[in-house]
Amino acid sequence: MTDYDSPWKALCDSFFKELIECFLPDAHAAIDWSQGFITRDKELLKLTPASMTGPRIADKLVSVVKKNGKAQSMFVHIEFQNQRSANLAERIYTYHYRIRDTYQQPVVNLVIYGDPSRYTPSNSFGYSDYETSLSFEFKIIKLQNEWHRIEELAVSSNPFELATAAYLMALANQKQPKQRYLDKWQLTRHLYRSGFSKKKIVQLYLFFDWVMTLPDALEQRFHQDLSALEGETNMRYVSSIERFAMKKGREEGREEGREEGREEGREEGREAGRAETFAELLRVALNQRFGTIPPAVLQKIEAATLPQLNAWFELALTAEHPGIVFPNDTW
Repeated sequence: MTDYDSPWKALCDSFFKELIECFLPDAHAAIDWSQGFITRDKELLKLTPASMTGPRIADKLVSVVKKNGKAQSMFVHIEFQNQRSANLAERIYTYHYRIRDTYQQPVVNLVIYGDPSRYTPSNSFGYSDYETSLSFEFKIIKLQNEWHRIEELAVSSNPFELATAAYLMALANQKQPKQRYLDKWQLTRHLYRSGFSKKKIVQLYLFFDWVMTLPDALEQRFHQDLSALEGETNMRYVSSIERFAMKKGREEGREEGREEGREEGREEGREAGRAETFAELLRVALNQRFGTIPPAVLQKIEAATLPQLNAWFELALTAEHPGIVFPNDTW
């Protein structure tokens, strides 16, 4: 299996509202979405003790406003977990009370659990000593348990349900490359015919391409079919250069990680690969939409962090002119 950390977190950044609609429908109905939401991941890091730096895929902390007439804030903590963790429930409880203690607002915890085994972690933590007791429960979504509705997920209009379908299909066809090709093609064709915006199509395709990797021969065939589909739909959203950049980014990330041979080395490798991917995607998008890129902008792209590259890339997909993406630079 490939690494799922960055794709899931990027997907949550882009489709937080749809994630909540998919996995926490009651909370979705209670949130005043007209007020927007605020991502507080950096603040979450400050609440994480050194003893809790285990093999989590990604943590997200987002503040929203409830539509209860009081404009009350609520915090949503989401953890993506891809392997067993003996102390998962206690860790989620620790996050819960730290977030609540810091902000003095309600907290909702959600774990999206991607481990393909039959094991399902406990969604409760508690203890009782003499006349003192504690009982804490939270929601766990075990993605493997969503397989029974795979046909529904694969044609959904909710981006997060489509991503769930891609993940489940990737698990199911690890040793069946031809079936993986068919599944990836089914999802991609639906994506291009879904009526989604260009931005959503590109973001979801990046996720599909990351989790549903193909052998070189099938990859080449898939790209040929995709080019034909883009011609039919007049939506040339994923050019051959962009696909090359995605592949290059993945390979550089893996290679640097292998050379380091340590977990921090692997993470640095993945981060460097992802940054190079988005830098190349951004350069291609800017050049195709607005022409030759000024040297000053190229320098900014070269020095930018991954979050900044991602933000610029999203703007570049829909901006009417380059000044929206780089307001302080002459094009």
